[in-house]
Amino acid sequence: MKRLFKISLVFALFFLCSCGFLTTETIEIENEVKLTISEDYIPYLGYDENNIPTYTFKFPGKLNVAYRTTGPNEVVFTNNDDFVVSDLVEELLASYEKNGIISYRFLGTTKKYETHMNKKVTLDDGTIKSEKVYLKVIDGNMSNEIAYITLDNGLQLTINYLKFQVEQEDKSIKTYYSWQYSESIRMILYYPLMVVKDKDENKKILIVALPNATINKIEPRLDVNGLMKKDSYLDSSYYTYPYSDYDSELSGKDYDNSEIVSSIKDYYIKFYNGYMENDKLIYTYLGYTFSVEFNKTTFTISYVE
Repeated sequence: MKRLFKISLVFALFFLCSCGFLTTETIEIENEVKLTISEDYIPYLGYDENNIPTYTFKFPGKLNVAYRTTGPNEVVFTNNDDFVVSDLVEELLASYEKNGIISYRFLGTTKKYETHMNKKVTLDDGTIKSEKVYLKVIDGNMSNEIAYITLDNGLQLTINYLKFQVEQEDKSIKTYYSWQYSESIRMILYYPLMVVKDKDENKKILIVALPNATINKIEPRLDVNGLMKKDSYLDSSYYTYPYSDYDSELSGKDYDNSEIVSSIKDYYIKFYNGYMENDKLIYTYLGYTFSVEFNKTTFTISYVE
């Protein structure tokens, strides 16, 4: 009976998908999209609401994004002219490669010598339809990547995409940024959070600035009531981060952290008035002071005042 139920469920889901009941709903946005923290967090943050950092992605014209599938700090681009979105992603990455902090995480290669992108075409009667444009991929190399961008406000922005190159008619090489086969292009603004107690033993949530490509553990996807209720979130283990260049399988005992420690120190000293005090680095972000302790394969951030 259990097996029969599972089979029936699979066919039911297939039928719903085929009929369009589970298709992604989209909304149209114009000129910009603002990424910010969930309103549920605002009463518990140690800042005036107007001082909470955000990010606004600006673009000319209109784009479609998935509706009710993400939080206010995420946006998923779907059902667009893929060539337009590709150019926007290329421009954004180029701007930070020239005047910012950016790094890339390579997730793997898809081998495919031909792919397609969708182009929006306006018909004679004014209606717009989507047409597939087929492209020859150079060497069949299609890279799944995530770009990590450190913003001026101390937050980190990531963009996931599929990257490949095509030879144009004039023999020039064009790089395209498209949707991955498992998901659309997604942009996420990360809020690395810390639960602390002030001198009066009152709990509040602070935002900590993290070096580029550092993966945080506490973020707005977690239930804020749970964060405030459980004392376990005060533990330093939640605010201890592996060095971005450390790989437990590859580095082993021969791992040398001197280069990454130096870059982290430079980051806090340059952007947040950081300075060394004994073996710890002290820095200030959004009006609060933190300390950074450097371990062999990790570093720990602690609230000071």
